[in-house]
Amino acid sequence: MEGDKIINETNNTVYNPATGETHTLSDWSYNYEDRSYTVTTESGDTITVTYGDENVVIKEGDTIYNIYYLVDGSGSETPGPGPDVCDHSWTETGRTDPTCTTPGKVTSTCSKCSQTKTDPIPATGHSWVVDRTVQTTYDEQGNLLQQGYTIYSCTVCGEQYKDMEGAGPPGPEEEKSIWEKLGDLIGSGFGGIIEIIEAILGKILDALTSLVDMIMDKFKGIVESILTIFDELPALFGGFLDFLGAIFPFLPPEITTILTFGVIAITFIGILKAVRR
Repeated sequence: MEGDKIINETNNTVYNPATGETHTLSDWSYNYEDRSYTVTTESGDTITVTYGDENVVIKEGDTIYNIYYLVDGSGSETPGPGPDVCDHSWTETGRTDPTCTTPGKVTSTCSKCSQTKTDPIPATGHSWVVDRTVQTTYDEQGNLLQQGYTIYSCTVCGEQYKDMEGAGPPGPEEEKSIWEKLGDLIGSGFGGIIEIIEAILGKILDALTSLVDMIMDKFKGIVESILTIFDELPALFGGFLDFLGAIFPFLPPEITTILTFGVIAITFIGILKAVRR
């Protein structure tokens, strides 16, 4: 006898193995302290079903029935273990073999009570071997030509791992929580963004450095040209300036102002011509 066949909460029925009668329930309640159901049938009768360790007690009115548990396949009506106690006899009924990185599982079924269970099988992990090694090389000035590395290959699945640090291949990884995986994803994306920004800034700084060098070269040439003009001014305007210096005291203020701005304008035009060379 199976205890769950007496009270069926899904179908709302109560079954008495002693009488073979099944009644439809209109109401029921369960007491966890003494493990008993109190049910009311559609005909209005009250039935109490109490689960013990070795038997079930069914009370219908003044009649009491003791229904003892039987273990399937025992061939005996001697009281046996309760419905929650089974000396399971497990038989493997399904298997998913693990891979290097993915866990497997094995499904077993009890031949006595048909209960099933699933047990995980850990991932086997990679079986690494050295595929090839490249040595670090330098030129005669000590500049790096080739960074060394080692390629490892898994003899089971063929996956490869490139070791640039000389730390060897990675060991088996423990299963990470969803938050750890999310953190790895964010960290990986953030690291990639930082690398892109660094590359862009590096290019911008290189271009700005070249531009500054070019501007400084041009500016240096302009300054040298202007200094040359100032070196030539005494030779070009020496006689004229001597003449102006002699007559300035006798000229009206208006003429003096015009001549002064004229000399300044001529000098400025000379500088512009030097700059445009």
